[in-house]
Amino acid sequence: MIVADLIGRLESLEGAVSAYEANGFYRHARLVRMQRIVQKTAQECFAESNVLQARLNDVQRIREFLSRQLDPLVEQIPGLSQLNDAVSKGSVLIVLAGTEIAGLLIHDTTGLTTVLRYWHVGKRFRNLGIGAKLIRTFFANCESKRILLWVIADNKDAIAKYRHYEFEDDPMIDEILVKKWETA
Repeated sequence: MIVADLIGRLESLEGAVSAYEANGFYRHARLVRMQRIVQKTAQECFAESNVLQARLNDVQRIREFLSRQLDPLVEQIPGLSQLNDAVSKGSVLIVLAGTEIAGLLIHDTTGLTTVLRYWHVGKRFRNLGIGAKLIRTFFANCESKRILLWVIADNKDAIAKYRHYEFEDDPMIDEILVKKWETA
């Protein structure tokens, strides 16, 4: 299978998408980018006590958690070395339920911008406030001026949550196209 990511503004991508489709690719998903200019509210200045910085011995469990949550064609599940790097940088927050990861948040900061890469709560742990604790702790510790994220365009629940936390639409999209590998 061949996967192509075409990133840009919708109006500038249509010709390229049409060319890919004419060559056997089909649209698999669309991601939209959202952003938040950081202006901390009072409640965002305090980290939650049960949100932990992940440790290197958590990396395998983090990888397994993400593999259960994500579509690998759309969300690019990080490898163990990438997760080791993120944990070493202090960029991975987790909430545990016993020894099980109930939720996590992974981010990456470059300069004055932070990209919120993953913010997920396990299905059994949803609607318990775990996601809110993760995002509030992230905001409390974030020193960037701008936070960006990509979200699947038809994931209305996730988009509503991001808007609740003051993320706004950005004109950039990512068209993900897929083609089955043809053998001769």
